[in-house]
Amino acid sequence: MVKQIFLILCTGLLLLTGTALGADVEGSEDHPLITRFPESRIVYYHAVNYDEYELGRGKWDSDEEVYEDSILAAGRITRKLYYLPSEHSPMEVYKNYEAALEGSGFEILFSGVGDELGRYGSALASSIDFNSGFSSTRRGDIGYHVRGVADQHYLLGRAEIDGEEVYVSVLTGGASIHRRDHIALVTVVESRDLDDSQVEVNLDFEKRDTERLVLDRREAEGARDHPLISRFPASKIVFQTELEYDEYELGLGLWDSDSEEFEESIELAGRLTKTLYYVPQDRTVIEIFRNYENALQRADFEVLFSGSGDEIGSYGSALYQRDYFQGGTTSVSRGDIGYYLPASSNQHYLAAKTTIRGQEIYVGVFVGGPSIHSSIPLVLVNVIECQEMAEDLISAGDLREQIEMTGKALVYGIYFDTGSYEIKPESGEMMEEIAILLQESPELDIYVVGHTDDQGSFDFNMTLSKQRANAVVDWLVQNHGIESRRLQAVGVGPAAPERTNETSAGRAANRRVELVRKLE
Repeated sequence: MVKQIFLILCTGLLLLTGTALGADVEGSEDHPLITRFPESRIVYYHAVNYDEYELGRGKWDSDEEVYEDSILAAGRITRKLYYLPSEHSPMEVYKNYEAALEGSGFEILFSGVGDELGRYGSALASSIDFNSGFSSTRRGDIGYHVRGVADQHYLLGRAEIDGEEVYVSVLTGGASIHRRDHIALVTVVESRDLDDSQVEVNLDFEKRDTERLVLDRREAEGARDHPLISRFPASKIVFQTELEYDEYELGLGLWDSDSEEFEESIELAGRLTKTLYYVPQDRTVIEIFRNYENALQRADFEVLFSGSGDEIGSYGSALYQRDYFQGGTTSVSRGDIGYYLPASSNQHYLAAKTTIRGQEIYVGVFVGGPSIHSSIPLVLVNVIECQEMAEDLISAGDLREQIEMTGKALVYGIYFDTGSYEIKPESGEMMEEIAILLQESPELDIYVVGHTDDQGSFDFNMTLSKQRANAVVDWLVQNHGIESRRLQAVGVGPAAPERTNETSAGRAANRRVELVRKLE
């Protein structure tokens, strides 16, 4: 469509062709729909794949901060701010854009100058996130250029091209207290539907699989996507932490900054994964948030709470206080998650819940726009895998049946931190079932065999598997009074896999403890 738009308009815009004097801001380019006024240069450029944008078609009321009339358009949005050669007035430049658009078949929906507009520079500045886009000036946000602009001229045009509506707005103005240059702010909105299929939820993920996909070597070392939910395309992990077990307060209502409490929340406990992503600059909060929201809804998650702006309060600050800690992996100069959250603009948040294989899983998604700390959007995805329901526990009877049939029993309910041989407290129920098995079968002696997957060095895994087997033996002896002569710890590392190590599910199955009948 872009090429066809250019062919339609190139004749009408012949007056505006020319070569810029001075360098354009790095990363910028003219939109193929409309060329620049001769000898102007781009000092600010911002293009986003999808956003909603309010286009003024009436006077701006500074007291109420609303347009008397406007159009809400959605689609790809490109904003370019040009510095103009000093010998050309804002009116001359405005007239050229107006003639070019009218000559190319655009319908002029609104135009005005001076008092007919109100403070349009301030209106346009207030609709754009702080510090987004590319800028070649000392201040990196568009508001620096357009607030207080003198001799304002504005127009809004619309055309239908290939069945899609295209809007173009142009604001020209003279010098201000911030600069001496004349300016032209050109905004192009190409209407299109949102692609809400860019995030996927995988309900078949292995809940205790810690070998997760790494997509970008420049990310925080050791970081990986949670296997339940994919990242927004081209995002980069800048902070992540994984805790085998922790308590977590999930917000389900407005954050009250005075009391520093949620109006409603739920206390959870289980495996906790927090992942903070940076998102490419050409993507907007609304596009990112709706993709996560729609992905969870497609997977039949129950959305417990969702909101933005005044509906949620400063959720960035709330999550900072709830999620602040120095642990985890980071690829940025500041090593805590709170550095990014509180000041983020245009904040959106949702909390959702589902049940997978008898286990409750909660997801919290926070999306925020640029801030004083970051010029690009960010996403915080928190996944809380609650402790398994009691009926999922393997009983002593189940263990005995496995040993009688095959000579061994596979145990997956004993938990360790990654790289550690310290048994986690939530393993207590499984250890008690093993103790019951041994107490009820005094004739049974066993090898306690530790297994790992094949990730990491062979020597490390061999040592770790033996240490974990020893830890199980020590627990049974010290906490349940099992005679040590009946137990022998063995570590085989990755040498006896239960399933293939080529898949994450297979590696999860291979990280296990086996109870093997000892016949001697």
